[in-house]
Amino acid sequence: MYEETELKCMPFTLGIFRFYGVFPPKGTELNPGVAFYLKFCLFAILSSLTLIGSLLHLIKTIQSGEDNYVDLDLTYVMSFSTAYALIISFIMRIKASAKLYSFFSNFEEFGKPRDFDSDNKRFNTFAKLHFIYLECLIFLLLFLSNILKSDTCMLENEQYGLHEVCGLFTYTWMPFDIDFTPARQLYAVGQVFGGHYIYILAGLLAWLVLETMQHLIVRVRDVKYTFQEAFREKDTNQRTKKLKFAIKYHIAVLG
Repeated sequence: MYEETELKCMPFTLGIFRFYGVFPPKGTELNPGVAFYLKFCLFAILSSLTLIGSLLHLIKTIQSGEDNYVDLDLTYVMSFSTAYALIISFIMRIKASAKLYSFFSNFEEFGKPRDFDSDNKRFNTFAKLHFIYLECLIFLLLFLSNILKSDTCMLENEQYGLHEVCGLFTYTWMPFDIDFTPARQLYAVGQVFGGHYIYILAGLLAWLVLETMQHLIVRVRDVKYTFQEAFREKDTNQRTKKLKFAIKYHIAVLG
């Protein structure tokens, strides 16, 4: 029924998700194909440098007993792990999500909800503002990270006899040497890409839940209008017909 339904709801949010590779391209929403999942796996692996580096640094620090920035390591490990869990959970339910958005965008059987256009436009504007907010927040996080505190890091290495790799997004340890040019710079670029990719998607997913619920509310509200119309109908046959339609609509929305 919804195979050829063009997704009309949440245009900006779903467009951004397509750009980041976590929502299928147009026309393949219900059948993403292997390529979609492989693309996500590739991006997930490429964006894991921060998580891997912080986790290894945490383990190495605990083993050596240096107790150097364990709190920061824990913060990044927990935040990245939570974000990955949220994103992977969404990817695992991508077909169910696509069916839901297809239902929201299908007006053939039950017509267009009365509040659809106004709510869709309003929340599309909010989605753009939320995206700008997230980008500013991530830029601030980058500005406050270690990547711009290379001099302070080197000074601490001299004072406390540490061997931290300076100029990276987070404190990092690897079982091989990355503290030379251009390996250090390339690793830092990978960390910035990964941090931006994971944090922006986690923030967008939180917004996606809110926007999805709003479209569900639009449908539930439209069901209410349909019942009200049926009960206002004075003609018995028309009232019965409209009431049957309202019940069918209600069942579809609940489903």
